[in-house]
Amino acid sequence: RILRPGGVFAAFDVDWPPSVGSDSAERAWQQARAVVARYETASAAGATPDALRAMARDGAVTSSPAHFGRDPQKDRTMAGGVRGWSKDSHLDRMLGSGQFRWCRELTMHSEEPGSGERFADLFRSQGDYQTLRKLGLTDDDLGITDLLRHAADDVGGSPVAMLWSYRVRLGVR
Repeated sequence: RILRPGGVFAAFDVDWPPSVGSDSAERAWQQARAVVARYETASAAGATPDALRAMARDGAVTSSPAHFGRDPQKDRTMAGGVRGWSKDSHLDRMLGSGQFRWCRELTMHSEEPGSGERFADLFRSQGDYQTLRKLGLTDDDLGITDLLRHAADDVGGSPVAMLWSYRVRLGVR
């Protein structure tokens, strides 16, 4: 509605996490994401904070690695009525809108310096992790203790290359 003819619309997504060149740290990230996803699904299904903490005490939530390259929003159940949209469908929605005469998806990459601490902080910045922490779950409950250790030991405090991937969907009106 507000884009003039010939105007360009861009939907820009970053794929998480960046690669830090450590298989153990990146595997620990995957495992922690899987644990957080299971708690988030239980919370969205109505589990109370007490029930979530009981699940943690009983070891009811275990990790099996999530996989990089898969769309984390696809078929995701989120707590608090939050909704996500599958990145894999952005271009289809743009094409289907009838608002653009031309659409295209591009991939882009960048590199910037980072550290193990930044890698771990990126995990802790995620909304689902923050929500579960506010419900009383600890880093041990959420399975990020291994991530923190591998980020510190295997990535370390010296700058390493953090490799980021982006997907950009362009539409021209």
